[in-house]
Amino acid sequence: MKTHIALYISNKEDKSDVIERIINGQFFKGFSNLKGAIFSEITLNKFIQEEIAHEHFDVVTNTKNSLQKSSEGERRKALLNHLISQNPEYIIADNVYGNLDVQAQVDIEQTLKELSNKFSIIQITNRIEDVLSFITEVYRYEANTLLRVDDISHLKYNLQPFFVESLPNHHSTNLKQLNPLVCFKEVSIRYGDRPILNAINWEIKSGEFWQLIG
Repeated sequence: MKTHIALYISNKEDKSDVIERIINGQFFKGFSNLKGAIFSEITLNKFIQEEIAHEHFDVVTNTKNSLQKSSEGERRKALLNHLISQNPEYIIADNVYGNLDVQAQVDIEQTLKELSNKFSIIQITNRIEDVLSFITEVYRYEANTLLRVDDISHLKYNLQPFFVESLPNHHSTNLKQLNPLVCFKEVSIRYGDRPILNAINWEIKSGEFWQLIG
């Protein structure tokens, strides 16, 4: 049975340093001598910079577009396919769901779940609710120390000392999850005589990512 690990970190951590510590075996034994692949925005940005600087396209999407001209979902699928083609022995999966719509999130998780039968997955996440369903071990990185988490539900409901010390307390202890998070009904916006939005209807549900351009 393969070992699959989730590493839970705060936004304050240097992610490149965290990845380097995983690769060189400082965090988890047994990986330093294996061939790894990094499924991350960091890797995507490196490939995009290569495209811009040298017009060199190592990673191409299913639509044959460059990464620079593709959507976030297309980029991540293309990168994952490219990494798989390199025959890694483990994959570091960073911010798996970032900037993806709901269907793309489902597709990426399903692909990683299938890959988990072939090699180990080490997930890096800032959100405990994003921990992949097949993960077998969970750790958090705090104060330069790696801590094993035996009860993931404890992390879900006791985050404040670790992550949000600078934020005010909730005005009520009786919190309920909102869905949709945002709901616009016939919303119009103008700057002087210039119309910006005209009677739009728009919902943002929990777990969705949207971008409004114009």
